[in-house]
Amino acid sequence: MKEVQSSPSCNIFKRHGFTIQNTTWPCFQVGNPQRPNSLPMEVSDKYSIVEGQRYSKRLNERQIAVLLKVTFQHSHDWELDIIQVSLFYVSVTLQTVDHNAYNEDPYAKEFGTKISEKLALVEVRVLPAPWLNYHDTGREKDCLPRVGQWNMMNKKMVNGGRVTNWKCINFARNVEEGLA
Repeated sequence: MKEVQSSPSCNIFKRHGFTIQNTTWPCFQVGNPQRPNSLPMEVSDKYSIVEGQRYSKRLNERQIAVLLKVTFQHSHDWELDIIQVSLFYVSVTLQTVDHNAYNEDPYAKEFGTKISEKLALVEVRVLPAPWLNYHDTGREKDCLPRVGQWNMMNKKMVNGGRVTNWKCINFARNVEEGLA
């Protein structure tokens, strides 16, 4: 029988009674490059990850190209992309409503519910851009975006918050038992 060596982090989990549930998920690389530690993703909401961790390896050419393409896209192009994606989802939603024939559903009829195949028109107003607040140690602490753009030069990010609870809701009409 082959002896398996457990890492110090595994021993810590055992000592605190934490069992890793999702063994196929990727891990966070923490620590220094000479002696890296791998922590399962699911510990991020149980244990604090050390502040200041960063990805220190050089990005490959494709990653750099994608990053530059996304970060240098003009706000007008972003707007067109958002409109295009929105129109796609509206089209899919209308097709789904038509295909599912909600008005023929016996439960909908029983409760007198009617589902329109037309989109609802809603009056809206455009809110002013919010002020962005950055870390106090940066040269600039506040910034007001103009036309959906702002410059990150001389700014430091505030320590982010933690997401401790989240849910996933499935609005599918027919869901197999045990999959919901």
